[in-house]
Amino acid sequence: MAKRALIEARDEIREKSRVITQLNETIAELRSNLEKIQNEEEIVRKFEEFYV
Repeated sequence: MAKRALIEARDEIREKSRVITQLNETIAELRSNLEKIQNEEEIVRKFEEFYV
């Protein structure tokens, strides 16, 4: 009984670790996208300062 509980706990930890890894990858991608958007907005603001 205890061995089965340990195996189930191990499997749950592995699954949660996999999900955490996926979430960290998603967060990194979203941060990268946000930086790109912020850079684009800064370029637009500078353009508007000179030409609008």
